[in-house]
Amino acid sequence: MASVARPRRENPAQRANSCNRFMKGLSLKVKITGEEIVPGKQSDASGKVHFIAPPWTKGRLPDLGVPGRSAGKISPYLFHYEIDILLKQFYPCLMRYFLSIFLSFEVAMFPTHLHPGRKPGFTLIELLVVIAIIAILIGLLLPAVQKVREAAANAACKNNIKQLAIACHNFTDQNQSKLPPAIQLNGGVSRNWARGQAFGPNWVVLILPFIEQSALYNSQSSNITSYPANSNTTWQQVGVSPIKLLQCPGDSGHDMPYPINGRDFARGNYACNAGGIHGPGTAWNGTENGGSPTNDLAWAGLPTTLTGGGVMCINWASKINNVRDGTSNTIMINEVRIGAHLSRDDPRGTWALGYPGASVTAGHFSWDCTVPNTNEDNADDCEGCVNNGNDRMGAWTGCPYQQGQARSKHTGGVNAALCDGSVRFVSNNISQSAWWYLNASDDGIPNSPD
Repeated sequence: MASVARPRRENPAQRANSCNRFMKGLSLKVKITGEEIVPGKQSDASGKVHFIAPPWTKGRLPDLGVPGRSAGKISPYLFHYEIDILLKQFYPCLMRYFLSIFLSFEVAMFPTHLHPGRKPGFTLIELLVVIAIIAILIGLLLPAVQKVREAAANAACKNNIKQLAIACHNFTDQNQSKLPPAIQLNGGVSRNWARGQAFGPNWVVLILPFIEQSALYNSQSSNITSYPANSNTTWQQVGVSPIKLLQCPGDSGHDMPYPINGRDFARGNYACNAGGIHGPGTAWNGTENGGSPTNDLAWAGLPTTLTGGGVMCINWASKINNVRDGTSNTIMINEVRIGAHLSRDDPRGTWALGYPGASVTAGHFSWDCTVPNTNEDNADDCEGCVNNGNDRMGAWTGCPYQQGQARSKHTGGVNAALCDGSVRFVSNNISQSAWWYLNASDDGIPNSPD
């Protein structure tokens, strides 16, 4: 019977020599700090393959894997590697080579390890370099993260204001094609140039059933008695309810409510358009029992046909088909900023209150209603509001008129929903006249927000 030839087994020394010959054949050299690293080719009697420290370390690094040898001064970040040559023939050689590269990088990056008498660790310079690198990375990443967050907030805001515009259109389907009025006043209460003393439901309250808030709407009182003045508890329960759809994610003032008669009214960021500039509807002395606001602007050097009236005013709102400038050229809903970060008593952004700056945008004088996010000191006229023109929240708290301008925390402009339900971002750089025409529904001068 023929014997089967068994493969010849190499002893450890022979295998180590084969490994070294293989390494020579690879001719691999790596440049580190200007010197060549050539792995060592030593083995001991026990068959353990180890490597020699790079020559520039002058032997201060140990020959890893040699039994009984002192570890010496070495960084705690290094490990003692022992490679058994009983593994595959060339695997230890490759491992030894890559470990040599690893050690060489470690020596080059942490030169304190070249000094055996010094404790291992970071020097002050190394620590400062690491801190500087981290600071640079943070400086590069933060603006990118901020831009992403701002874009996401702007997209969410556009969706919110679009849903409100659609809700207004759904309201017209059940109300003879009329949009909701900015606010309903009790006909038995006299008009007031200052903040009115008789408020009923505003346009937001009227569209609650169309923004999935039917339960909240049904809980209100059936009359339109003033809830700020008469402490009507049912109305107050409506006003204190925060609604996420009414909040722009870019504004951070939602958590600070507005106090009225011991109740904290919730905040929002969207306001109906009651007109561009001077007029009964925009000066907040509108016709008590209904009717379209009118005005003569010859004194301002503007066309006398420019009434200043928007699409929603006191006890009055336009029909969609009566928006003479075209539904795609007239603003229905603007953004407003919350005044909570300036003062808890600042009413701006209070969604259930139907007066300018709260849930209505309206202008009075031409120098007030300039452009979105105007920093004019007299741009907003609301009782209790705080004047901060530098923060684009300019106001005149002592003025008897009521007006509020479109504002937002978005960079460069505001979002606005047009009467056709579309949403546009209107730049702060828009001309003053174009901004007036966009907020006037019947000036006869169609003007695009783009």
